[in-house]
Amino acid sequence: MVNAIQNITKKHMLISYRQEYHGDAVLDLRKNGSTMSCKIEFSLELTPLGSKNIRVQFLDNIEYPLIPVIRELKNHITTLDKSGRLP
Repeated sequence: MVNAIQNITKKHMLISYRQEYHGDAVLDLRKNGSTMSCKIEFSLELTPLGSKNIRVQFLDNIEYPLIPVIRELKNHITTLDKSGRLP
């Protein structure tokens, strides 16, 4: 469902435990194999217990149920964060 998140840019934050990003999510939502791109904003916030809370917000409208897409995006963002591929 989530092919990639491209053009990731980090917003400058004064708070060290929260990181905010903008990017373009490339999603494979159609049955014919075509992809669509939509702008997203996401943040990673370190909790006092050491885990990270991820928040995803769509800046464009998509014609698809949001809950499964957000779940897939959070998994993809977690993978990018653990592998060190976020700026």
